[in-house]
Amino acid sequence: TWLPKVGLKWELPESLNSLEWYGRGPFETYPDRKTGAKIGTYSGKVSGEYVPYLIPQDYGNKTDVHSLSLRDQRGKGLAFTFPEPMNFSVHEYSLDHLDRALYPFQLKKSGFITLNTDYRVSGVGDTAWSTLEKYRVTATSYRFVIEFSPLL
Repeated sequence: TWLPKVGLKWELPESLNSLEWYGRGPFETYPDRKTGAKIGTYSGKVSGEYVPYLIPQDYGNKTDVHSLSLRDQRGKGLAFTFPEPMNFSVHEYSLDHLDRALYPFQLKKSGFITLNTDYRVSGVGDTAWSTLEKYRVTATSYRFVIEFSPLL
């Protein structure tokens, strides 16, 4: 048995719509799909993270992330530091809603920002092949640290 990911899901005020991170980017990356993305400092809007898949689903993962901040228009918000590189993704939609929608036009903003901070994420595999064993998250015990602080 393997899992899609292991980490924490946060529901944050929708005003925290600007993000900046130090890790791979600027496009989405996964453990088995990241070599084309350079490690650096990237920024954008939460709305800009949306990936329009034909069938709505979890999207926008970033790998090898060391730090992340989400801010409102006044620069206030939250800063996250990861002692070990982590994964993150941000959505204007709840994960439950992404799972239930069959078509993009069915997506409705949740009224909050969903932030996923994930210690491990399974790879995406290929259209003809399943995810390779080394990129699967196994069902076992994990321990990780997330440091976060307010940006005032």
